[in-house]
Amino acid sequence: MLYPNNTAVKNNLYRSMERAYLPKRIAKSLVMISGGLDSVVLLTTLLAHTDHEVHAHHVEIRNTENRWEIENRTLERVLPYIREHYRPFTYSTSKYELMMGMGGGLDMTLAMFMAARVTCAEGTFMDLVHTGHVRANPYEYWEAAAVHTACYVNSRTKPMWIAPLSHLSKFDIYNAIPPQLADLTWSCRTPIEIGNDYQPCLTCHACKTRAELAKEVELFRARTGVA
Repeated sequence: MLYPNNTAVKNNLYRSMERAYLPKRIAKSLVMISGGLDSVVLLTTLLAHTDHEVHAHHVEIRNTENRWEIENRTLERVLPYIREHYRPFTYSTSKYELMMGMGGGLDMTLAMFMAARVTCAEGTFMDLVHTGHVRANPYEYWEAAAVHTACYVNSRTKPMWIAPLSHLSKFDIYNAIPPQLADLTWSCRTPIEIGNDYQPCLTCHACKTRAELAKEVELFRARTGVA
C-alpha cells in the first residue's frame, strides 16, 4: 500500500536499531540529510516512529557537480514542512569545497567524517548516526566505516552507524512519506542552472532512477485505484 500504510522503512529501521542493541529505549540520533528523498524519509521516519532525540545535519558540498545551491533551496522547502507535520528536532549545517576532479572522494565518506565532527561539537554522546544510502557498493561502506572509526580513536565510545534504507526498494522509500513531501525533495546530481532557477539534467543516474520510480508509482496507483 501507499503512504501512510507502507511500513517497510519503519520495520527496517527497527531491525537496524535492534542490531545496534537499541530496540526500544530513548536514544540520541544524528541524521545526515541532503534534501534527497532517501535522507528525508529517514529523518521523518525517526521523528514519526521513535522517541529519539533527533539532530539533523546537512553538509553543503561545493564541487564540480554544482548541486549545493539547489540542495540548499530544497531544504528551505523540506525542513519547514517537516517541522509543521512532525515533532521538533534540531538542525545544523557545514560546508565543504573542492573544485577538483570528482570532488575528492565518496560523499558517504565525507558524510561520516562530518558526522564525527558534529558529534564532537555537539558535546554529548550520540547513540546512532543514520545515513540514507541505498544499495551502495560494499567498498563504499568499508571506506566510510573506517573514516568514522578513525575519528574516535581518542574517544572511549563512538556512535553506531546504521543505514536502514540500504536494502530497500525506491518504491518502498518513496511511499514512506506523504506525496507532497516526496515532491519537495531533489535527486539530480548535476543540475542545470537556468536564470535564477535549476532544472534536473534528466541524464544522471539519480534522474533516471527518479523517472523510473515516478512511472512505477503511477502504474501502481492506476492499477489499485489508490490516490
